[in-house]
Amino acid sequence: MKISDFLNRVSVLDKAGMSLNGDTNIQDLRVEMLGKDESLMDVLDENGEKLGEVDSVNIRYLVTKYSELPSMDLLDHFREAIVIIDEKGRIFYINEAYKKILGVKARKVVGKYIYDVEGSALLYEVLKSGKAMVQEKHFVKSVNKYVSLRMCPLYKENKIIGAFSIFTDITEIDNLSNEVKRYSGIVDEYHREKEAESETLRSQIIGNSPNFIHILDQAGIVAKTDAAVLVTGANGSGKEVITKLIHMSSARRSKPFITVNCSAIPDSLIESELFGYEEGSFTGSRKGGQMGKFELANKGTIFLDEIGDMPLQMQAKLLRVLELGEIEKIGRQKNVEVDVRVIAATNQPLPELIKQKKFREDLYYRLNVVNLTIPSLKDRGNDVILLANHFADVFGNKYSKRLTISDEAYRAIARYGWPGNVRELQNSIEHAVILCSGSTILMEHLPGRIFAGDAAEPDAPSLPAISKDEDVDYFRFMANVEKQLMLEALERSSGSRTRAMELLGLSRRTFYRKLKENGIVP
Repeated sequence: MKISDFLNRVSVLDKAGMSLNGDTNIQDLRVEMLGKDESLMDVLDENGEKLGEVDSVNIRYLVTKYSELPSMDLLDHFREAIVIIDEKGRIFYINEAYKKILGVKARKVVGKYIYDVEGSALLYEVLKSGKAMVQEKHFVKSVNKYVSLRMCPLYKENKIIGAFSIFTDITEIDNLSNEVKRYSGIVDEYHREKEAESETLRSQIIGNSPNFIHILDQAGIVAKTDAAVLVTGANGSGKEVITKLIHMSSARRSKPFITVNCSAIPDSLIESELFGYEEGSFTGSRKGGQMGKFELANKGTIFLDEIGDMPLQMQAKLLRVLELGEIEKIGRQKNVEVDVRVIAATNQPLPELIKQKKFREDLYYRLNVVNLTIPSLKDRGNDVILLANHFADVFGNKYSKRLTISDEAYRAIARYGWPGNVRELQNSIEHAVILCSGSTILMEHLPGRIFAGDAAEPDAPSLPAISKDEDVDYFRFMANVEKQLMLEALERSSGSRTRAMELLGLSRRTFYRKLKENGIVP
């Protein structure tokens, strides 16, 4: 501290007496350098001009106290605030950090008694008790700040001669801690949701058909590795359930599981969704930028559903991620390393898309390290009955009903082809549970398509005729079949495109793209 810290700029002296330079450090003064009779002393600047006066009695007191403690000048370099009081509780030292943290001037504090300056006067309690005190979080009302306190008595020859307090401003840390706690609560809730989701997942994996058990066994084996997996199968067959099973059985189960539906993201946005962007990368970009799905999935698993609908340009970027383990964030010069296990899924024949130049062959082999093909529900034998009972219990609990399924309804369920697979069965049983007013689900409670006619699988449309003498162009022939199939689906659904895409097992994006490709809509 300097003489100027205690300056009173209102002049009360008529003539100059003893004077001190304002830049002089208190620690550099000696008692004998100060006059004994002076009550006020002039303070001069470097040019000898008077700045004001200081209370010489207070200055003599401080110089005396400082002489009793070594290296006082070092304390001004501490980042922690320090205040020292004498045996009577009078403040004789504060360092620069004290002034900065509490926003006070030395002349307003030094020389005052601690209980007059600080309301709680905890340091005075330490002085009187002789016992050190620690407070990790203490609120200083006058400046609206939180500080962490360490207070100890000062001894000389086994006698208490004062006490000192060292404290740090933890206001920002406290605010950050509150944010961390809030986010920790979110994370805990996330983990609880994941645990609940895991339990739900386990309960959903119903089935004992050999082909389905084989897939579960393979999923359990591949889960122990970080190999890329390509899950194929018709819509509604349970690809996401198997994918989650792999994640929950892996060493990454406590890390994020991020799902991306490639068919639901517009081509213009898919890169920023997957890889994120820096602030100011493009017009309308979010302040602070945005993390992409790969960053969010770091250390965990990313599930790329409907991978067959990913644009070719993005396929090349995805291939780079798989090969190098890093993403190219939009607007960032340096690539970002990521550690992500990739599982992809599709209901489309990727080898055929490769032939049509719609899917990269090199990406296909990168993704297809392990292939799991989920059998359709119609190929899982008695599993349809097990699943029907399971869903009857699930929705019975949801709607507070205890129901059984009649033999007639069982037969209709077993005969039906279930083109929408497990998802269609689930929705159908929920439909029946809602409509059932008794204790037994009858055939009449099921959706009409299940028991209409013979309740058999809908007939497939007839293929275009091929002459024995005619050369067959495979792609043109298959395009005709595809177009006929789509027209048939639209006819069966009375023109409802939503119902038609469900019958065909196609995503919305794929369905509308094929409508245009086949000239059904402009």
